Amino acid sequence: MYFLSKFIGFFLQPLVWAIIILAWGLITKIPARRKKLTIFSFAILVVFSNPYLIEKALVNYQARPTKLYKGQQYKAGILLGGLMSFNRTSKEGFFNISSDRFIQTNRLYQLGHIQKIIISGGNAFDENYSEAEFLRNNFMDIGIPDSNILIEKYSVNTIENSRFVKQLTDSIQLNDTSLLITSAFHIPRAMELFQKAGVKVRAYPCAYFYVPADNKFTFRSLVPASYALENWQIYLRELVGRAAGKLTR
Repeated sequence: MYFLSKFIGFFLQPLVWAIIILAWGLITKIPARRKKLTIFSFAILVVFSNPYLIEKALVNYQARPTKLYKGQQYKAGILLGGLMSFNRTSKEGFFNISSDRFIQTNRLYQLGHIQKIIISGGNAFDENYSEAEFLRNNFMDIGIPDSNILIEKYSVNTIENSRFVKQLTDSIQLNDTSLLITSAFHIPRAMELFQKAGVKVRAYPCAYFYVPADNKFTFRSLVPASYALENWQIYLRELVGRAAGKLTR
């Protein structure tokens, strides 16, 4: 499932679409078709490299912040993996751009909003080194006792996160609502899958992609940006993953 999602993800890149269409145009023997395909390839690059469009899409899609009040407490916070990258040469893990998930989980624990931390995350590249164990060790390094940390170290995607966490919460008879801690753009899909799996959760989004000061259309909105192409892939993968999740049992 993990490698299938990566394969599908490769074809969810506007840059790949543009290259395939341009290559088709170059090998076709019909001049009119070659011209149309070349223009279409260029149009894809122009549209999907526009930063304004993808920023609007991501801002509208990602979950809004959750406010917790003093004394508001949950028995557990469920931290989803995806904030660790793995070096296959050195066999070591390190925090990546989504590490705000770790920061916010620690903050929730220190403020007393969550009593225990449930970490869900394996490692598709090395079964002997899991993200859940990496994160547990880092939480322990900053003073959180091992007795308050539970891990599930086998899942490699959100569907497995939800199913394996359900097994874990059932094993400890945790039937109360937990905070689901993950990136804001990941919240819509994760919430659907966890609720489908029968895990009671309340969203706690963090690691925001964009928090724009305003939504005004300016000259900058017309300037192409390479990162816009990459962010479209992230956005489209999330939409496809959400649709696939609805089709699974």
